Amino acid sequence: MLHRCRLAILATGVWCGAGCGGPGERESAAPPRPHIVLISLDTVRSDRIGCYAEGAAATPAIDRIAREGVRYEHAVSSSPWTLPAHASLFSGRPVSGHGARYDPDAEFGVSWHRVSVMSDEVPTMAELLAGAGYHSAGVASVVWLKPEFGLARGFAEYSADVGDALGVPADQVSDRAIELIEGRPSDRPLFLFVHYFDAHSPYTPPAPHRPAGAIDEDGSVAEVELRVNAGGGEIRPRERARLERMYEGEIEFIDAQIARLWTALESAGIYDDTWIIVTADHGESFGDHHFYGHGLVTWDDVLSVPLVMKLPGGELRDRARAGTVVETTVQPAELLVTLLGALRLELPPGVSGRSLLPRGPDCLSRREQPVVAEAFRNLSMIRRFGRRWDRDERALYLGREKLVRRSNSTVALYDLEADPRELKNLAGRRLERVDEMQELLDSWLESASAAGIPGAPAGISEENLQEIRALGYLD
Repeated sequence: MLHRCRLAILATGVWCGAGCGGPGERESAAPPRPHIVLISLDTVRSDRIGCYAEGAAATPAIDRIAREGVRYEHAVSSSPWTLPAHASLFSGRPVSGHGARYDPDAEFGVSWHRVSVMSDEVPTMAELLAGAGYHSAGVASVVWLKPEFGLARGFAEYSADVGDALGVPADQVSDRAIELIEGRPSDRPLFLFVHYFDAHSPYTPPAPHRPAGAIDEDGSVAEVELRVNAGGGEIRPRERARLERMYEGEIEFIDAQIARLWTALESAGIYDDTWIIVTADHGESFGDHHFYGHGLVTWDDVLSVPLVMKLPGGELRDRARAGTVVETTVQPAELLVTLLGALRLELPPGVSGRSLLPRGPDCLSRREQPVVAEAFRNLSMIRRFGRRWDRDERALYLGREKLVRRSNSTVALYDLEADPRELKNLAGRRLERVDEMQELLDSWLESASAAGIPGAPAGISEENLQEIRALGYLD
């Protein structure tokens, strides 16, 4: 049975899971605190996951977590690009609060590419959990998550041996993650972060996940990206269908490798006592709104991400709430508040958001809170695609309303309930509502900036530069 609710918002509340005396606690088997597995899917939009959309990719492993736990219908990334999105996930801060982003004024630059990383002054999820007694381990599969970019702090073990532009394949990522599960210390709870990069372009799913007839007959992904984003033409229907089939094949390959993690957790006897979270850093646009890819825009096809969560110790099953669907708009960045609150750990300064746990037998609703996503101009992309991309963007969500404000002085307002594809800009007809939401965005930015810590220069090696160039970020 699915239980639909509007998420109860209680930012400072505490939830008690396995090991804290909750109804799902086991007297001898549960660790002092639950194990935590956090999985990040690079470039995976929510409507390509089975439990989110009929006819989507076959994802039984991810669907299992939604069935046994909670699925968040409207999860919105903090940023449409890997580095700032993961920085928000690990820090609980918005992009304006941690400073890891495209930054035209940053010291690091090759050609027209500039980037800042998160300052060492910002504590990370791994650091905070390690300080609470967790053995923190991570497996990353793309250059932006290598230690040089500031997100490996706090991990006792961190594997980021990125080979080339395609990253580390999902089967190798799962191999390493299983080694970490099997080799975990017996006297400490495990925090395991696992990152899968395969769904990022170019899409090259292996058999049997490569769709029949899906060959590269219409040109490379890079050619399509350049043509569409530079305004030289639309993506062709046949071309789009081929790219989407390949993309979904990658997602199915990832899901098959995630299933191996569930088997490893079960073999280790810790699946029930593990808090499992699956989310993504951002999605992917396939030509809608005259854009292909991600990184520069705040359309929902780039920002809407999956978020499913199984609680430890059978809590939801005991309360007959397995399969809960939360419809309130949330962000993966709020997971830090959720975890620290559940573990009764103190929140560091600058962390924002709510606990994402459904509360009480009736899952009572509360007022929606603003959710903001931020995209910053990238000089390299402006140089490749043209001056129309010379802009920053911020999107403010309030319930199913969405305000988009760009630094080129354009504003849009969308009713996502009636217009999920964002085709009808209502700003000209709802001027009063636009003003109200702009004031709310201004207040949010003022608060984020006041609590923010500026980004730091990136310490980039020549090896990293070659990997970044291979990904297409450098000219």
